[in-house]
Amino acid sequence: MEGCGCDNFLWWLIKTLEHLLFPIWAVWRYAERIFWSIEGMRSDDEKYISEAIETVTAPRSIELYFFFQAFLQSLPQMLLHINIVMRQTQDTNKQTTDAEILSFAFNLAKLSATVAFYHRFKTQKLAGKQYPWFKAYKKPGIDQVDSLLKPAPVEPQTKNIEDPVISESRRSSGSYMEPSTGPLNDLKEVPGTLRETSVIDGPLRKLYQETSEPDFNVKRVAEIKGLPEDDLAGKLVAFCWWSCFLLVRILAISAFFFFYPDATIWLLFAHFLIVIAFLIYDVKSDEVKRAKALFFVFIGLIYIFCIIEFKIKFKKTKFMYYGYFSLVFLQNFAMCLVWWTHNVEDMESDFWFRYIFYIVVVGSIISVMSMILYLNINKPEKIVVAKRIL
Repeated sequence: MEGCGCDNFLWWLIKTLEHLLFPIWAVWRYAERIFWSIEGMRSDDEKYISEAIETVTAPRSIELYFFFQAFLQSLPQMLLHINIVMRQTQDTNKQTTDAEILSFAFNLAKLSATVAFYHRFKTQKLAGKQYPWFKAYKKPGIDQVDSLLKPAPVEPQTKNIEDPVISESRRSSGSYMEPSTGPLNDLKEVPGTLRETSVIDGPLRKLYQETSEPDFNVKRVAEIKGLPEDDLAGKLVAFCWWSCFLLVRILAISAFFFFYPDATIWLLFAHFLIVIAFLIYDVKSDEVKRAKALFFVFIGLIYIFCIIEFKIKFKKTKFMYYGYFSLVFLQNFAMCLVWWTHNVEDMESDFWFRYIFYIVVVGSIISVMSMILYLNINKPEKIVVAKRIL
C-alpha cells in the first residue's frame, strides 16, 4: 500500500512508544533542566554555559502538557485541597492536613510560574519569543527569525516617477502664469430682489460653483511593537505577584462556596460572561469569534482565576488589565465580607476562616504592590519590530 513504507512504520512505532511511556518524558524533561542548570552554574566557560542554557530552553513537545497541566490539573487540585482542609474536624489526622497543605503549595507554585510565563506572551512573541513546545522542524528559517527581530525598513514608493507637470488650476511662486479663467468664469449672480425688504439687498454677491482640492495622498506608517522577555528580577517579581493573586482568588472563592454554593456558581458564571464580553470587545473580529469559539470558552474559564495573553493579543492592554483586576478584587472583598459579617461568629471551629480572611487582605495588598513594582520598574520597554504602511 502506498505510504506504508518502512519509514512510516518506524514513525508509527516511535509515536506509539511515546504515548505509552508518556510519564517518562515529563520526568526526563525535569531531569534535563535540573542537570544542565547545575552544569551551567558550575562551569566558568562561556561557551559551555551558553550550550547549557540552549539545552534548558530548547523546545520540547512535553511543554504543551505542562501548560495544560497547570490549568487542568494543578488548579482543580488546589480547589479540592482547600475545601478538604476547611471541612476537617477534630478527628482529622494531622498528617493528612499537612499533606493537603503541601500539595496546595506545590500546585500554587506550578500555576504561578505558568501564569507569569504566559501573562504577556502574545506581545512577547512579536519580539521573538516562541512557544516552548515549538519543535525545530516547525521553526522558520534563520533569515525569517532575524527578520522578526529586526525592524523592517519602509520601502519608499519611487517607482515610475515622472517629471512634474504644472497644473493649470494651481499657481506657483516660481513661475507666473496668466490666471486661469476656469472657475472665475463660472460665477453666478445672486438676485437682489428676493423680497422687498431683504438682508441681501444691495450690491450683487458672487458665489464660486467649484473649488479645487489638493491632489496629494497622505500615507501613515504604523509601528508594530513587541515586548522583550523579562529578566531574572522581572520573573521573580511577576512570580510573587501572581502567587499572591492566585492564592487570594482561590481562598476567596473556596470560602464563599463553603457558605453559599449556589450563589458562587452564579457569580462565577456572570464573571465568565463579563470577561468573554471584554475579549470580544477588544478583539473585534468576526473571524476570530467563529474560528476560536471553543478556545474562547477555555480562556474564559482561565480568566475566572487569572488573565493571560495567550493566542490573542490585547489591543487595549490597560483597559483589559484595569478592568479585570478591578473586577476581581471587588469580587474577592465582597465575597469575604458577606460570610465574615454573617456566618463566622456562628461556627464552632472558625480558625481556618479567620485565617483565610486575614490572608485575603494581606495577600491582596502584597499582590497590588508587586504588580505596581513590576509594571513601573521591572517591565521591559516595548521595541519596534516592524513597520507597516496604512
